[in-house]
Amino acid sequence: RGLRVKVSEAYRFRVALPAYPASLTDVSLALSELRPNDSGIYRCEVQHGIDDSSDAVEVKVKGVVFLYREGSARYAFSFTGAQEACARIGARIATPEQLYAAYLGGYEQCDAGWLSDQTVRYPIQTPREACYGDMDGFPGVRNYGVVDPDDLYDVYCYAEDLNGELFLGAPADKLTLEEARAYCRERGAEIATTGQLYAAWDGGLDRCSPGWLADGSVRYPIVTPSQRCGGGLPGVKTLFLFPNQTGFPNKHSRFNVYCFRDSAQPSAMPEASDPASDPASDGLEAIVTVTETLEELQLPQEAVESESRGAIYSIPIVEDGGGGSSTPEDPTEAPRTLLEFEPPSIVPPLGSSEEEGKALEEEEKYTDEEEEDEEEE
Repeated sequence: RGLRVKVSEAYRFRVALPAYPASLTDVSLALSELRPNDSGIYRCEVQHGIDDSSDAVEVKVKGVVFLYREGSARYAFSFTGAQEACARIGARIATPEQLYAAYLGGYEQCDAGWLSDQTVRYPIQTPREACYGDMDGFPGVRNYGVVDPDDLYDVYCYAEDLNGELFLGAPADKLTLEEARAYCRERGAEIATTGQLYAAWDGGLDRCSPGWLADGSVRYPIVTPSQRCGGGLPGVKTLFLFPNQTGFPNKHSRFNVYCFRDSAQPSAMPEASDPASDPASDGLEAIVTVTETLEELQLPQEAVESESRGAIYSIPIVEDGGGGSSTPEDPTEAPRTLLEFEPPSIVPPLGSSEEEGKALEEEEKYTDEEEEDEEEE
């Protein structure tokens, strides 16, 4: 009002009116230090005497940070190995600024992982035993400081660009890993990487159907969670072989597959581009297309003191999404399926009760098969 500008606490020090008050008719808004939860509809209303005008613009903060580990073991990457692992899955190792932005957007993960500056950190929203790190009972990004590059940890990767189509292939008999690769090739595509699936999820892909990925993992993206599909939290869900959240499914197990076709590659066969249309003719349940260039989150460098190291534990997240107790990792109690928390998308597609049932059956069937194999051994 007049020359006074009122800013709410959530945007304090992050918003500005660059042209105001030098130009009283220009109230363009500049928003810095972007966070995932800055996505939304921004509405501008201007009043001058009895006249008023308004306009709205949709803002989508793009880019997603996620923890990555290969199926062999937890904490298996050296610093060089961590960089290579992110590159293999179509992503890159995250920067401290990107992890901090994800934390401010609500991201939490009680697993220590490499970042691009050779530090090891992890974000905690709700402090609890075994996840205190160097910050005792305070929320924040735990930081072990610069670590010996030969030490072993998980890694935080960052995915952003998805210039092409990521689609779900769902043949009636499901597919082994090799059959899944062939299925995608027959359609002029390649089996999708983990980074591509995270980028598609960040863009709104919601499919309650586990599918193969290029690294041999089986995952599925959930934007709108339910108790039968994804528990109480959104994110990219992963099927693990062992209760301690390691081990990818046997390559001869049968699942659907997520394929990716580069935007420069022509389609080898007809596909339904409308998710609401009947996909029975080609076995594709959903297609998400992203062709625009996505821009990277960039935050000013935070001054962070070098902090002491401590023991690291994995805190399993229970499937019902409730606020259960947080205890150090216990392989006998951890869930078979990791339910990770990730920043939700702003335009979630509608879920399908039929898909929810299928995903639940997939997980139960997979668990039963593994138990039978153990009994036979």
